[in-house]
Amino acid sequence: MLATGSGLFVQVSTDAHKRILHPAKVKESGKGIFTVEMDEPGLEFAPGQDIVVFYELRGEFVQQVARVAAVLTSAPRAVIGFETMGAPVSAESRQCYRVSTVVAELTAKVGEEDNCPLLDVSATGFSVMSSRQYPIGASLAITLRFDGVAFSGTASVLSVKELAAQKWRYGLHCLEERKPGGNHLKNGLRRISMEVQRQHLRRRAGA
Repeated sequence: MLATGSGLFVQVSTDAHKRILHPAKVKESGKGIFTVEMDEPGLEFAPGQDIVVFYELRGEFVQQVARVAAVLTSAPRAVIGFETMGAPVSAESRQCYRVSTVVAELTAKVGEEDNCPLLDVSATGFSVMSSRQYPIGASLAITLRFDGVAFSGTASVLSVKELAAQKWRYGLHCLEERKPGGNHLKNGLRRISMEVQRQHLRRRAGA
């Protein structure tokens, strides 16, 4: 179960198209009631809000519905108390979820622009922050570097959100077919997604 100091992920939105898993750490645990601190700043919660939590249970990746009971701290990183509802169920299709990579400080080359912050990844898509403007539907050359390996390919812009200070957030979808063993973009996305989840879930207090 969720022990004090263990890692987990919180899905803030119940919208199936925004299934981003945000990393957090358990600060206190009880009988179905937990206090967790989010790793990322800027996430907002409200008492009574329904969320979904993801964690490892006896070696299996599971998900469980929960409800926010209290918001203890809002800034810089939210600390919330929540109560789980119902039993955990398998979530082993974890490659279908987008995992936040903000705290991992990874970057991507988007077109001709280097060092674009990589915001989240899944096995087939990702989000980046860029200082350049691209239209929806644009195909962009992408290079991701992870563990000393460069993964390259082409991705299509699916969504655009204007941020402050002449920055834009782009949601992109990888266009290539995945080729096992190659340094193709989809291989890199899958590798990053799984490794970020693995590292976080194995983290303990003080690590």
